[in-house]
Parts: sequence; structure tokens; C-alpha cells
Amino acid sequence: MKKIIAQFRSFFTAVRDVNSKYKEPHIRMTRTVALSLFMLRLYLFFIVAILLLKFISLAAKGGLGVIP
Repeated sequence: MKKIIAQFRSFFTAVRDVNSKYKEPHIRMTRTVALSLFMLRLYLFFIVAILLLKFISLAAKGGLGVIP
């Protein structure tokens, strides 16, 4: 068990190292590019919200096809 916990800690340490390395952007973005990326992010959240609503509505109706 301790070995598994040590591996997870090692993994999260590596992730933190990578995140700290790329915290600041290395390239400059124009306003157009920044706006485009922001719009894509909003679109992604919108699509995920639609999928969640569809899943919730199907689950509420019992139409997920799960055997009771």
C-alpha cells in the first residue's frame, strides 16, 4: 500500500513540476487569437453542459438502458 501511495505522490510531483514550468506562456498571442481561444473554451463548456443535461434527462426518465 505504501508503494502505491509513493507512486501517486511521485506522479503528482511530476505533474506539479510540469505545470510550474508552463505556468507562463512562452509565446505572445494577439487579441484575435486570445479571443478565438476564449470562444472555443466557451463552446466546449456549452457542449459539455448539453451532454450533461441530456444524460440527466435520460437518467430521470429511466432511459439509460441499465438493467434494474
